Amino acid sequence: MVVRVLEREGGEGRETPSSQPEGDQAVCRPLDQGFGAHRVARCPYEPCALGKREQVRRDEKVPRLSPLDPDYGATPVDDEDAQALVPAAREALGEPLLKASLYDLEQAVEDQVIVGLLTQVYAGSLGVSDLLADGFLRDLHAQMYGDIWTWAGRFRMKDKNIGVPWETVAVELRTSLETIRYRWEHTDDWSARELGMAVHAETVRIHPFVDGNGRVTRRLADLVFAAAQEGDEWLEYDWNIDKLAYVTMLRRYDATRNSSELAANIPVLRVVGE
Repeated sequence: MVVRVLEREGGEGRETPSSQPEGDQAVCRPLDQGFGAHRVARCPYEPCALGKREQVRRDEKVPRLSPLDPDYGATPVDDEDAQALVPAAREALGEPLLKASLYDLEQAVEDQVIVGLLTQVYAGSLGVSDLLADGFLRDLHAQMYGDIWTWAGRFRMKDKNIGVPWETVAVELRTSLETIRYRWEHTDDWSARELGMAVHAETVRIHPFVDGNGRVTRRLADLVFAAAQEGDEWLEYDWNIDKLAYVTMLRRYDATRNSSELAANIPVLRVVGE
């Protein structure tokens, strides 16, 4: 049996493995069944915690960058958001329509989609050039949200308090990803870890979509990071981080267009097979 083990990585880049401090465990969240199951293959790995390497309970929750507030479960979805749900998702969520139920559905679909894509990356059939190609981010957004939201895979059509002017989104995104891809292919400036974070920071800066920008750009970074690495072992970003510090670094990136601070401070996990 193949076991997927996640170890927190202490050093920079991907060269130096380190031990996992006792009590500081990371897990691979088990997948749920539901919407999106037809899109991708089931995860071929069993979730496993570090430290004592004990099996994780299937109902164990993994901390997220944006964990739910204690009173979130009872908060109803507002009317505007409810109207943007696709009919099948609206029916499946039932009554009362609560934000926590919607979050769980989004997370289940997201996990299924990303596991399928990571499987392609690990198999070598999905590379950096594919991930940075024009249209991939829109397709990823559509896969993650298409079963739930009517705005999935569509660029926003109005300005927000964050992001570039809406009418420049398509050009900015294409130009930025082409520039990043060219730099990766023709220079030695970035490690794989730095490349993925540059992609994340730049796509967050552009903020292409109505919603889901943070999630989809972090997932794109995960895929790029995995695809850019060589060898039999991979590192993955650990997004279980302080939200305020993370947002502060993103704002500094907006001012400097330098993602090195993010790359140095977003932890990574070592993925090994046993």
